[in-house]
Amino acid sequence: MSGVPNVFGSATSSIPLSQLDVNFNTPLYIGNTSVGLGNTVTSFGNVTLVNPTLTNANVSISGGTDNGVVYINSSNVAVANPSVLYFNGTNLQVGNNTSSVGGAGTSAWLSVNKPIDSTSGTAGTRMIDLYAYYPGFTNSSPSASIVAGVYPAISTADGFLAFSTLNAGTLTEAGRFDYSGNLLVGTTSQTSFEKLSVSQSGNGQAALFNATNASQTQPILALYAARNTTNNSFYFLQCYNTGASANKLLIADSGNVTNANNSYGAISDVKLKENIVDATPKLADLLKVQVRNYNLKSDSTNKQLGVVAQELETVFPAMVEETIDTDKDGKDLGTTTKSVKYSVFVPMLIKAIQELSAEVAALKAKVGA
Repeated sequence: MSGVPNVFGSATSSIPLSQLDVNFNTPLYIGNTSVGLGNTVTSFGNVTLVNPTLTNANVSISGGTDNGVVYINSSNVAVANPSVLYFNGTNLQVGNNTSSVGGAGTSAWLSVNKPIDSTSGTAGTRMIDLYAYYPGFTNSSPSASIVAGVYPAISTADGFLAFSTLNAGTLTEAGRFDYSGNLLVGTTSQTSFEKLSVSQSGNGQAALFNATNASQTQPILALYAARNTTNNSFYFLQCYNTGASANKLLIADSGNVTNANNSYGAISDVKLKENIVDATPKLADLLKVQVRNYNLKSDSTNKQLGVVAQELETVFPAMVEETIDTDKDGKDLGTTTKSVKYSVFVPMLIKAIQELSAEVAALKAKVGA
């Protein structure tokens, strides 16, 4: 310090009080760092602290590199007691529980410890808050938060990971993975045995699958099952009405479709149709259709009644469709399979009955004459 002799450590001289101002702001020099006394806040630069102990102090570290990064190198770094920051040379922990699961002995590079906020066992505790804001504006509330918890609340037997987002100013849980790896959206527990549970309490869709590729060739929704049965052992699809406590639609392992009222149909409004004319006679062609008994090669015990596509298309080619065979990944197998539009037989049979009725009426008239 220019003009003021001073030596630290084994001091041989001192600073006269007359040379210090009333606020003790006269700078001293430690190395190349200016140190103010009294009420002055001092910034230290290029200082190495060996085995420091900081107790009940507010410590701010900044700078270090051009981009404001500070590097801390030590086998153990701790602040105050209990520690809020712990570094053992390999793992970094935030929190004050260095002895429990996720503590100093964890293999994780970063560990965050905090007591749960609620004893309900479902709320958990906010572990990491994420803030997003426009430049020039501040955000006092986190935009999103990562939440962790345990089941039950007083145990560490089972845990969950939840994600919350800011909704109308309030952090609201958006979804969670429970202790079994189940993904729960809009709910905190399973309804049955599902791995994915989506609950919608508002007046909206619970789920929407939208394929936006204009050249789509793959299924929009694919349901796979490893069990190979055809005896209603399970259902590919179940539509259950909780208000009526009853099934409304089932698609069984055999492919059979069952609904509650035995009703199905097609959109048939006149506003959608044009070129409406009477159908041509169908009785003669229907008499050519071969009705067969058979069983599928994959199910030799189940006898069925119906037609063969290749035979039917010689009479009613428009009632037969052909699709490309693919594997479960959508790969073309190089073969095709034909199917029959059985429901089209209904209006054909109506037309044939009308023809038969007209013939009967003509015969009655002839006999009566």
